Amino acid sequence: MYNRKFPHKIPALERFLALVLTVVEVVQTPDGRIAASGAIVLAAAAALTGCGTPTTAAQQGRSTSTSDQVSSARVVTHHSSKAVGRVAETTLEREMKENRIRTVTMLTANAGWAYSREHVWALSDAGALWDPIWHHPVTILAFFAPSATDAWAVTARAGARRCEIWHTSNGGRTWGSSSVAAPWQILEASLAVTGDGQGHLLLSGDPAPMTAPQMLVNIKNGRVQTRPSFRTKSGGLNEIVFPTPRDGVAVNQAVAGAQNITAPLFRTTNGGATWQPIILPAPPHVAASASDKGGTTYVVEDPVNFVTQSTGYVALVNPIAMLYRTTNAGASWSPIHTPPATTGYGISTSWLTPEKGWVLAGAKGPSVLWGTTNGGQTWTRLSGANFISVPQFSSARDGWAFVVPVHANAYGGAETFVRTTNGGRTWTPVKIH
Repeated sequence: MYNRKFPHKIPALERFLALVLTVVEVVQTPDGRIAASGAIVLAAAAALTGCGTPTTAAQQGRSTSTSDQVSSARVVTHHSSKAVGRVAETTLEREMKENRIRTVTMLTANAGWAYSREHVWALSDAGALWDPIWHHPVTILAFFAPSATDAWAVTARAGARRCEIWHTSNGGRTWGSSSVAAPWQILEASLAVTGDGQGHLLLSGDPAPMTAPQMLVNIKNGRVQTRPSFRTKSGGLNEIVFPTPRDGVAVNQAVAGAQNITAPLFRTTNGGATWQPIILPAPPHVAASASDKGGTTYVVEDPVNFVTQSTGYVALVNPIAMLYRTTNAGASWSPIHTPPATTGYGISTSWLTPEKGWVLAGAKGPSVLWGTTNGGQTWTRLSGANFISVPQFSSARDGWAFVVPVHANAYGGAETFVRTTNGGRTWTPVKIH
């Protein structure tokens, strides 16, 4: 993925009124018009009466546990029209030109998603066709798509202490939402959800992200739990990955902050309730020359890549560029052979299988993309370009990335969406329509 990183009882009369209740919601369409969207809220009525079982995430009711409550959901339908499409296409052109696209996720050669600050698109035709499916005038803090039809988004208004978690299971035709409140202003969010509706939402406050207050919220069976599983007044967690329901790994963002924490990763074995620091084994020449007060500060680049429940990879960027692998869900890590890289300019990694992976090594000038087919024992130099971040691959051959073409200087110009069909050896621009 390219990443820019209810139980209540009411009297019979009230139950009857709830069953016939019609809710009219005002929705702003992508062209700025205000439209009213009406729906008979049978799922909400069932939730109020304590009966009925929701069948989709867009029809969430209430949990049977008072300590694990979820918010009532509403169904919002975003209608498409030719007029809306024209406005959205103009918006997309502006978003691309001004480098506002935050994430592109290509799941297959013909299915993917993209989002910017207020827009979401469904991608097809190898990433050339961007279908506008969402325009909500509230900042999107996080977006995650486990499949071509299933996607999640987190939105929050500036200065708000409450965020909305949106979910679609039909490719964006309808979205259900629930809300989560925090005791502080929500500035950042990180989201990961599996195809069966199990996941986690990490919310961060001010001053994000180095020593911000944080809370971790679980998503169970497609329902967002409002009671956090983890809360801290000063955290540094980022990009949490759960290879198993209980085993999780997070990047430590506080390593560059005032606390000068040397552990670059955290790990949990109880679903996120508690976290312990992970100290990566140092290469001998680094350990011998560590003279910094308190030891060498290790910094890991996002993301943590787990390709199985046990096997995962991280890239260390400071004090030296180095790749590490775990084969026990993050309990221990060992360095593996790393392709040439320049320390201080970054290194990031992406893996398709435990054997097939790519590394983007930064340097002065164009980044260099390397590939391996044997788990990192040997690496082949593939190409060099001004990549914005490590390219993503949906197969051993098909990959996508954003690059910055060379203009007045090595880093000038607008971003360009490019594609490879030979595993990263050559890249061609994608003509978006």
